[in-house]
Amino acid sequence: MIRYGKLFAILAACLLAAPGLSYAQVDEPDSRRVAFFRYVEPGQATMRISVWGNVDAPGRYEVQAGTDMLELLSLAGGPSDRLRRSNERLYTTVVLTRKTETSLSVIFEAPLVDLTTGVTAYPSLQDEDLLKVDTVINRTFDWRDGITVLGGLATLTLLVLRVTKIAE
Repeated sequence: MIRYGKLFAILAACLLAAPGLSYAQVDEPDSRRVAFFRYVEPGQATMRISVWGNVDAPGRYEVQAGTDMLELLSLAGGPSDRLRRSNERLYTTVVLTRKTETSLSVIFEAPLVDLTTGVTAYPSLQDEDLLKVDTVINRTFDWRDGITVLGGLATLTLLVLRVTKIAE
């Protein structure tokens, strides 16, 4: 079974073969390592957007002006895939932050499933936006948790019995 990261690498290699399309990954010169991705044809208007969080390829993206949010998330490899247990539920949220004159403000936040199903309309991206993908894992109570609780109660019961026997 091909993992999504490998599939993304294959897709990126196919895109490299397209005429006029350039792609690069560069490390910034300072001590932090930041990936820079460029998906533009020469002469096109561009915008630079940072993609953070739970994606396969976080970094700084230079893309064609007018690129939409789902397309950018696809370029970033989408949410990182991980095996989840049967008692886990994953909730992935997309947050778009934009610079204003004085600070950063969140202008959009929605569950990824709403974005991909068209339930929620999302705003257009602008130069210097920050797109963050957060994934929260919620576990449900299952039989293993029940065994842990029973074990703890048995230990506590034995401790109480021992203490009351000593006190007699």
